[in-house]
Amino acid sequence: MLYWPTTNMLYVEGYALDRFAEGSWALEPVHQNRVGLVLDAGMEEELRIRHLQVADATRASLGLPVVEYIVTDTPLEVEIWIDPTCGKSTGRIKHPGSLLRAVHALVNKSNINAVAVVGRFPDDDIDEIEDYRQGKGVDLLAGVEAVISHLVVKEFQIPCAHSPALSPLPLTSSLSPRSAAEELGYTFLPCVLAGLSRAPQYVVEKPGSLEAGYVLASDVDSVLLPIDACGGDGALAFARRGLKNKPLIIAVEENGTVLDDTPEKLGIEAVKVSNYWEAVGVIAAHKAGVDPWALRREGINNIRGRRLRRRKSGEVGRTRDFSEDEEDLIVKLHALLGNRWSLIAGRLPGRTDNEIKSYWNSHIKGKLESMGIDPNNHTVNQNAMRTCYMKNENEREVEDDVVSDASSYVEEVPELNLDLTVALPCEGLEKREHEEMNSTTLVLFR
Repeated sequence: MLYWPTTNMLYVEGYALDRFAEGSWALEPVHQNRVGLVLDAGMEEELRIRHLQVADATRASLGLPVVEYIVTDTPLEVEIWIDPTCGKSTGRIKHPGSLLRAVHALVNKSNINAVAVVGRFPDDDIDEIEDYRQGKGVDLLAGVEAVISHLVVKEFQIPCAHSPALSPLPLTSSLSPRSAAEELGYTFLPCVLAGLSRAPQYVVEKPGSLEAGYVLASDVDSVLLPIDACGGDGALAFARRGLKNKPLIIAVEENGTVLDDTPEKLGIEAVKVSNYWEAVGVIAAHKAGVDPWALRREGINNIRGRRLRRRKSGEVGRTRDFSEDEEDLIVKLHALLGNRWSLIAGRLPGRTDNEIKSYWNSHIKGKLESMGIDPNNHTVNQNAMRTCYMKNENEREVEDDVVSDASSYVEEVPELNLDLTVALPCEGLEKREHEEMNSTTLVLFR
């Protein structure tokens, strides 16, 4: 297995990557992890020895901190197959409890904070990976490998990766260069141990409690995806973030899969590129603050304009004008129901409770007060009424005749029709408010 150190790359397991994209987990870069090794009890003695030799080789040649290994108490019994509904690889392990017990022992007794798992995969399915060896088709092993690592990461929240144990594959002269690195030896373990040694730790805490230096989903600037594999939890989480922290989604047409989760089908805004060369240029432009669409011929349309609606004097928000009949009905209903705006709105089709409340406070309330009427209980304010009729000296001379007292003025107010049918929450409340109506002088207007 080839290994090349990359200082600007973070080795993150799939389940943890989804939680990171959702914002529920953060990544804490580390200098070095203590890596433990779990070996499947179903491995033959020769395969187990070869994998232990590989672990020793990485410790001696690469200086990797592989501290201890453990063998599961029961064979994992890995099963692999292709999902007939979508064509992706998947599978299961019959004894997941055996794996979890082994990891638990390493975590608690050896103080490891990252784990590599080597499971014995069945050799009778090897013929089905021939297309993959030729550089095409589906990786038959990858699906159940993800199942294994997801299980461990979900349970222990530590970095985990899997390496399948297989008998040596038959020699072929037409092996694809892309697959050749996976057949250099008996195992895929070296790159797994190298990646885990520097894999970031998973911080499962609220973002507000995180210290400086942690990597958050909001720090992600661009997301690169195969053109038809945009339906994963992590991809959707990134694509649906708010505009403030939304990364640029780049879909690579050259990298097709058996899936059919395209940006168009999922409603994802993405920049499509032909290949990864083009994707690198788009990422560089985006990182430099250049709109990637400006790199395309006719990628930028004419700037859009927006027209502001001029408000009339005294207009509040976007409240529609009320008719005189609506104003009169609102006053009558308010006298009966008070500030029960939702009940009042039920009697005015097409009007909302907030709309009526806003119109009451901005128009009707002041109109009642200017007429000398208390908008809370709809009774006449004697002082206000006298002031209203003292407009000039002539009116002041006849003040005693026009307004001798509040009762004489009230008698001149025409009788109003308050015959309304309003559904109240309960019978007792209706009776009480009816009594209050009979004992209160109501002055309404048109």
